[in-house]
Amino acid sequence: MHQLRHRHHLIPTRKDYLYKSMPQRRLDSGLHLNEVPAAMPDDGFMGFKGRNGDQYVVDTSRLDRASEVAVCRATLELIAPDVDRFQCDVPWSREADWPTEVSQAASLLVPVHSGYQTSGWIQGFSDVIWRAFVAFAPYAYSADAWTAEMKLLGEVNDEGTSLTVRVLPEQLQQFGQSVHGADVVPLSKWRKGSRALGSP
Repeated sequence: MHQLRHRHHLIPTRKDYLYKSMPQRRLDSGLHLNEVPAAMPDDGFMGFKGRNGDQYVVDTSRLDRASEVAVCRATLELIAPDVDRFQCDVPWSREADWPTEVSQAASLLVPVHSGYQTSGWIQGFSDVIWRAFVAFAPYAYSADAWTAEMKLLGEVNDEGTSLTVRVLPEQLQQFGQSVHGADVVPLSKWRKGSRALGSP
């Protein structure tokens, strides 16, 4: 089974999730939000650019756990208007570490409340189910949200320690207010930095 390094131990993640988590180390080349360009070309679907030009990694490594969870949830709420479907896994073996409301959210996302479960695609969802996803995502090994055209909007990995998001120019200011002082790094720059540090 594919594994991801999570802080100080290894945890299994969904075999059918092919999206690699961002490395959990802070880069000296990190870009704070006030250095992010104020505008980006509007030349793609729904205003999103091609490739990775509008995708950002939120480096939560300096945040406490409460802020980390809050950043993940606020980011998902920011992209909510464009979300058509989402999916996540639910590792019930970790439930002892979850607040009550997180356990309740998980029970709304999967029908079996034991072992390692996956939600599959959730579409045509109610506000209640969306709120359950937002509440639970920072506790999933892997969670992601997509447009109807299957454009990845955001993904949360490794129990909220890895967060990437696609942000439109008009969302940048609101996005900046939701990240609790975390560094925001363009995905392309993060990947280049990771290669320079010898990440796999």
